[in-house]
Amino acid sequence: MEPQSPPNQPPTSTPVPTESKRWPIVVATGLVGLLAGAAVGWFVPDLIDDDTADDVAAETEITAPPETVAPVETTLPAGTPPPGTVLVAHHDGTFQVAVPEGWEATSTYFMVQENPTLSAIADPTSDDGYYAAGGLGVNHLATSGTTPESALDALPASSRCPDIEPREDYAHGSFVGRIERASGCANGYELWRIAVPLEDGSVLVVAGAVLSDDPKVLNDALDTFAPVVEESAEVVRYADCMEIEESDDPSFPYTMKAFNYSGADITYGYVDPGTGQPTEDLELLAGFNIFRFSREGDTYRFNLPAGPADYVVTSEPTQCVLVTPDGVSTRPSSDG
Repeated sequence: MEPQSPPNQPPTSTPVPTESKRWPIVVATGLVGLLAGAAVGWFVPDLIDDDTADDVAAETEITAPPETVAPVETTLPAGTPPPGTVLVAHHDGTFQVAVPEGWEATSTYFMVQENPTLSAIADPTSDDGYYAAGGLGVNHLATSGTTPESALDALPASSRCPDIEPREDYAHGSFVGRIERASGCANGYELWRIAVPLEDGSVLVVAGAVLSDDPKVLNDALDTFAPVVEESAEVVRYADCMEIEESDDPSFPYTMKAFNYSGADITYGYVDPGTGQPTEDLELLAGFNIFRFSREGDTYRFNLPAGPADYVVTSEPTQCVLVTPDGVSTRPSSDG
């Protein structure tokens, strides 16, 4: 268990594990990659490789001209899950997509809250199951100025699939974008990353470990992506909230874990119930998280750019709190 202290003692903050080591915000701790057997594998396993920044740059250098792939016609309307798939939705309701039946799916964020991510893995019991048995990642990039090319640039190379091919144009149905393939994965799998622009100016990235002659999982995700959530879609668990460890301190029996997805460095502190004022002014960097052993009714104040937002601890054993530009909200934790 991480070191922790009562509310009137400064805790240790840790980074949200979905942040890339190539982005300037934070360096990942790899926590989410350990959760649910690397269910967020298309980001996290890549980010915890031992590759250096120079190695990544060398591996991702593109030197050959792109080739054009002929469009593939589809027959299913958007939002309809093809046979053998189920419709799942990001936990915050931003989008839905189809994944193969039996795969374990979770959701999180990539590069702070505006970029929700949903990942699925065929074999969650294997440490390398994403690359050796099949995996899928869907990332909706709403960051202003993002293009398919820059979206692919932002993803670091993977040492598990080291042989990177030149990028090509990619077309499927109404989607036209760019693809990057990397071979050399276990069991004959290849890592495909497809980035396509959407009508609203955002970019959709669909990536996964697939067999070279069967990219159906990725194309099904493209066909069924929709920025809505239908009643038939299963809302998947939030990966960062899974397996929060319960307190072993009877004086502070509840664990509160807060993730700073506000996009800004903020401060927070425990609020004295007598004065209603914080007794601490602790730093919580953008993209980092903290956890506190607490009592029911304990209040923590998060000082956001738009103003302070309070969270009051409940009697739930573990509590997952998201700090966003709009304030604080909770998500089900552990097996919730």
